[in-house]
Amino acid sequence: MKSKVTLSVLIAITLALIITILALIIKASRNISVKVVSSVNSEIAYYNLNKYENYNEVTYVKDYDGYTYEGSYLDPNFKESIDSSYFIKGDVTVFIHYVFNEYQIFYHNVDGLVNNNPTSYTLNSPTIELLDVTKGKYKFLGWFDNDDLVSRVLIIDTNAKQDINLYAKFSLVTYDTYNINIYLQDRYGLYEKDTTIILDIDSNQVLSSLFDDSIYYYENYHYSHISIGLDHLNVYYDLDTYTITIIDSITSTVVNTISDIVYGSTVILPAIVEIPGYSLSYYTDNALFIVSDTIIYINREPLSNIAYTINHITLDANGLEVDVISEIQYGVAGSTAVIGYKEIAGYTHEGGMIYVIISGNGTTVVNVYYKEA
Repeated sequence: MKSKVTLSVLIAITLALIITILALIIKASRNISVKVVSSVNSEIAYYNLNKYENYNEVTYVKDYDGYTYEGSYLDPNFKESIDSSYFIKGDVTVFIHYVFNEYQIFYHNVDGLVNNNPTSYTLNSPTIELLDVTKGKYKFLGWFDNDDLVSRVLIIDTNAKQDINLYAKFSLVTYDTYNINIYLQDRYGLYEKDTTIILDIDSNQVLSSLFDDSIYYYENYHYSHISIGLDHLNVYYDLDTYTITIIDSITSTVVNTISDIVYGSTVILPAIVEIPGYSLSYYTDNALFIVSDTIIYINREPLSNIAYTINHITLDANGLEVDVISEIQYGVAGSTAVIGYKEIAGYTHEGGMIYVIISGNGTTVVNVYYKEA
């Protein structure tokens, strides 16, 4: 009996060991999922492992043009870093962080000059619009992509993903010396000499454009024209002109426009047209000193004592007029009057209230009809 019990125990222990070993084998051989999220375009990739193993960057890190691998992390904020010492023993998500490559921009022929263009860029940089540089009595002709100074470059496309060399090109400028006489127009259209400037001007410069571009700016004036002598320039500036716009607040329409008013002029505004039923609450016909475009509003107030007539008309069975009872009421111009029916013995009426807008000219008439009962 004892031997049978011992045998049963041994069999039970053996079965337990076999089950444990099988469980370990199954656990060790099951697939492990590694989800890899790249910081470049949030690209996602999945990998399956059939055993536990250490993290291997070579397996999961990709090459991206314009980027450099920075590190691997267990969180999307790239705080908890991992390396080859990290042991993968279950499903895991790994965040791969890449940084932009920085490319250099080298500028040639500008030693000692102020150059405000950027010296590097990345894929994340905006398109670079190249700025000019200044060099004494030389004219800057642009940036070029090599030292033969043939192919001009205006912008740098930051998708180039390479170091860039740029070469500045200049030409020597010859100058002519002018006495420049500035004439300013007065309010009567006459020109008066304001000042004289001695200036060296590029002999290839279009003289009118020099002043038309407002390099020489005079407040409240604009460039008009130029006359050229052997050693002098006469440059003429006209006074700025402005417009007065008059708007009626009742109709919200422009009732008058006065244009080409010379700066500093005094203008007397025209008389306005009256609107029946309205009084003028604000308007000035005084002289105005004009220094800018001006909008003037005609503000009116509706009169409250506008008369309107109500005719109560009785009709016989055939619809012919029997009698008229007239009454005068008063209201505010432009407002809506509510007309009710009278009680007239022997007559009835149909319908509800009558609504009418009171004309400002006092001509509003309302007819109310009653049928014979």
